[in-house]
Amino acid sequence: MLFLWVYVEALIYHLQIGRIFNMKVKVILLKKYMKQKEMSPEKLASVMDVKVSEVEKMLNGEVVTEDTAIAFIEYLGADKAQELIDWEAIGKQNPFACNADKEE
Repeated sequence: MLFLWVYVEALIYHLQIGRIFNMKVKVILLKKYMKQKEMSPEKLASVMDVKVSEVEKMLNGEVVTEDTAIAFIEYLGADKAQELIDWEAIGKQNPFACNADKEE
């Protein structure tokens, strides 16, 4: 359990480097996840304890607040969240991507 917490904290820290905290998600993948889980934007906002407008920002490919980004990562867990974060759009490398992914 401690390892998972460290993993989540490491992902959050990586987004905060340079004191610029921004996060965008891969909209198509988030919508697919929500469809699989039968979640509306309202339900996702509720379980993440954020405003519906923040979930709508994610679904529109917009940057969300630091609190929303942290809630997103904590709710999904680092493994799933790192797949849904649009690293290219925020100008950062996924800290957990394997070398094979980087070489493609």
